[in-house]
Amino acid sequence: MSIIFFGPWTGEFGYELSYWIGECRAIRDRYPDHKAVASSYFGRARLYDFVDEFLPHTLNSINIAQNVCMSSGTGVILNEKVHRYLRSPECIHIAPGSVYEGLKLGGGHGHAQIKESVSFQKSQTLTASDWALNTVGLMAKGKPIVSILCRDLVFSGHHVHKWSEESWLSLIRLLQSDGFCVALLLPGYSSKPSYFSKGDGEAVSLWKMFGDSENFVDLQIAFLKKSVCSVATVSGAVMYGYLVDNPFIYMLATDNVCYRELYDVWRSPYKNQVQYLFGRGSVESISVDACYRKVKENCGSAVN
Repeated sequence: MSIIFFGPWTGEFGYELSYWIGECRAIRDRYPDHKAVASSYFGRARLYDFVDEFLPHTLNSINIAQNVCMSSGTGVILNEKVHRYLRSPECIHIAPGSVYEGLKLGGGHGHAQIKESVSFQKSQTLTASDWALNTVGLMAKGKPIVSILCRDLVFSGHHVHKWSEESWLSLIRLLQSDGFCVALLLPGYSSKPSYFSKGDGEAVSLWKMFGDSENFVDLQIAFLKKSVCSVATVSGAVMYGYLVDNPFIYMLATDNVCYRELYDVWRSPYKNQVQYLFGRGSVESISVDACYRKVKENCGSAVN
């Protein structure tokens, strides 16, 4: 049996969305008669809806909540079937390897390599399963959805991209008072009982409810597809915004030409509804009122 094997992907989520998935999909089209197999993090099978079999990493080896970057694969415990496939003389192995490293480490975050690849043009709009779409509909209880993709950036130098818990919770409460269902779509930290240390403001916390589910990414996509608007700060998951066709507001520390080129030109050939709120050197300088008004502008007549 002829096989084409993609991965294992052990790098960052943003590059998986913006580079790897598109490349794999395009290559798979050239081998329609081969059995296609992919390996990536637990919970991400929905991203690989173009393959015949998905094999996740061992959950104890790489935790999806941590999104650790181990592009060399060092320390990754793989499904035994991965080894059997790769040992087969009939297997074509497509590995991220040096290409991913070029994207990750090249000048200006690898912009030149990304521009050359334009991988999003090879991707398709992400789809969610009927089960995930129905589940999200039940969780929203008939209310229009605003999805939030925020993260606690603890890496050195990234504090300028962080919006405070107080700001997020204030936005959540304003939107809830207007009749929206607000959903937190990114993983929190497993040691926290809630996403924010002061509670989640009654927002739907996807990680709290489905963090250990193989359907986690499927549900993320379903929420984004059903949202009237989404709001994000710096995270690999903002790449979702360029693959779903609804308003997506991205808060950045400053109006940086690299970001504009990276997201507007090279990474967003679909010309969908990504919009920006720029701070004055930090995301925290963006007021809750400014973000709230931007969300409301994009929600139309979703609520009275």
